[in-house]
Amino acid sequence: MTFYFAWVDPGTAFSAVTHSVQDEDVFAFEISHSEGDVPMLAIDIRNPHVNLIGGGRKLWAWLSMDGTALFYGRLVAIPEDIQNEIVHLNFIAKPPDYEAQKIALAATMKSFPYYDYIWLRQDKLDDPDTVLEARNELWHVDRTSLVLTSSQINVGEDGLIAYTESDIIYESVKISYGSPPLRRVTVKANISWDQVANGFLDFTRDLTSAFSEAGSGRNLITSYTGQGLQSDWPKLNENFNGGWSVGSVTLKRVDGFSRRQRYKDVRCDSAQPVITQTNDTTGPIFSSGPVFGSGLSQASTSAPATARFFIWEFKPYFPITYDVKRRRVETVTFTLEADVQPIVVEPGEDEAEIVTVTTNVVGIPLDPEDTTTAPIGDLRRPSYMKTDRGHNSVEYLLMLARAHLMGRARAVTVEFTVPFAAGIALSCRKNVSILDSRLPDGFAIGKVTGYVLQASGDGTHTCTVTLGCTVGNGNVVVGDSGTPDYVAVGYVNVGYQTYSGFTIAVLSDQITYEDYSAQLIIDDGIDFIGLNTAAVINSFTVVNGESDQEGVLTARFSDIPAAIEALNANFTEVILDLKALVGGPFQTDYDLDTSELMVPLTIQL
Repeated sequence: MTFYFAWVDPGTAFSAVTHSVQDEDVFAFEISHSEGDVPMLAIDIRNPHVNLIGGGRKLWAWLSMDGTALFYGRLVAIPEDIQNEIVHLNFIAKPPDYEAQKIALAATMKSFPYYDYIWLRQDKLDDPDTVLEARNELWHVDRTSLVLTSSQINVGEDGLIAYTESDIIYESVKISYGSPPLRRVTVKANISWDQVANGFLDFTRDLTSAFSEAGSGRNLITSYTGQGLQSDWPKLNENFNGGWSVGSVTLKRVDGFSRRQRYKDVRCDSAQPVITQTNDTTGPIFSSGPVFGSGLSQASTSAPATARFFIWEFKPYFPITYDVKRRRVETVTFTLEADVQPIVVEPGEDEAEIVTVTTNVVGIPLDPEDTTTAPIGDLRRPSYMKTDRGHNSVEYLLMLARAHLMGRARAVTVEFTVPFAAGIALSCRKNVSILDSRLPDGFAIGKVTGYVLQASGDGTHTCTVTLGCTVGNGNVVVGDSGTPDYVAVGYVNVGYQTYSGFTIAVLSDQITYEDYSAQLIIDDGIDFIGLNTAAVINSFTVVNGESDQEGVLTARFSDIPAAIEALNANFTEVILDLKALVGGPFQTDYDLDTSELMVPLTIQL
């Protein structure tokens, strides 16, 4: 085999014809690549006795073998040992637009369940490396194309290279055991936001219904003490406490205008002159106050008389507004265990981790200028976890725990050497299988974690390969549609009932978690999205309505002032008791049930 070295300009594509030259006399070289790092070339050449990094010289080079590109990179340091006849050069296969490539690639990887910005620190939102945290992947640069991709650490994306015992230098095979795999990861997540709701409810129908039960006509408010009722009626923006305030209420008098006036005549034993009464009385919320003597009959103090009491009639409009902010907290806790083979013998020696994350941005849009796309969607919602977006966030947490477990499940390292030509096709995106009777079960398969292609001046050309092998059991898990809690499957559409034992697959064959849609939310039961008057009224009653007042006036009074006094003592009063909206903070805790994480079996221990 013949090796060639060609100095080139940056961005020069490889040509088997053009670049099969020997711009420098090469004595030895080593191409090395470890996952997560960029490929490197260390090369020994005859000292050209010139300044290799100055004077407008080319700094990029192609290394090839018999028309096959091996490495393309940039000189990164002043040559070593420049006083000797052989100098040592270091090249790096890092594209000039490395950061731009990473940012562009990361933008395409921001998808569920591998990425969820709500769990990131705000100063990390623009960091492209965050897209790998739950992916169990590392960046990868191709040593000839300089294209940036990402690669899983357990299973390579670019296929399998198989080596048999005849391919491998016998004495080169080594197997080593790293740290015991993680057995479990416990995730504790805290989600907090402000539930915000404002608007109004129209209590007009509830008000007139309460009056109807007290003897008023349909859709009317009626009272014999209507003047006081009207004067004490709630005013705009008056505070009702509990987050409530009076809206744009109206109370339109209709008796004597659009409706004929009604009245009741009351017989008295004697007539006394009546001018006015001033003993105003106010009820707990709002009331009628006193009756005035309009329309009373005039008679002598000794003769019997009749007093005429008129009924006041009103048509109301009674909206009450609310504007509240309530603190909400939801916690998510689960423990994901890995289905892995034991490495340690003593029980309890296996390891566990706790991952704690928190977020307070589910109620805040990622784009400050966009007020419609907060993760929770509608700030009136009582739960983030129960939204589809909340499920996405939970699945990201599961993937984050998976990344921790999968990384440590690669607990066995196999290293071996093959001839140089057998390693040319290697990359850190490849899987490799090896047959060797000295291995457990005589076989191993793993992801390439590193390789070194070496050519020395004495004609020794080799490739040393390092594999990371995963010590799972190779099992699988699938989701379960569960058992309907109410009616048979198909009787109602999906979403109209809950299912016991319903489990959701996050990754096919690897992780499931039990549906938590039936979890009770811990709060005061107020649902702002479906808010209506029936949900917030504790009681709505009318005291001394028309019927009761009419009963009072059926008595025979000694004189007219006595009749007025009796009516004033039974003034109409409205008592409205509303549920408070300003409770909280409210916290709901979700303890998720998950399956084990099914880990691939690539070496049998």
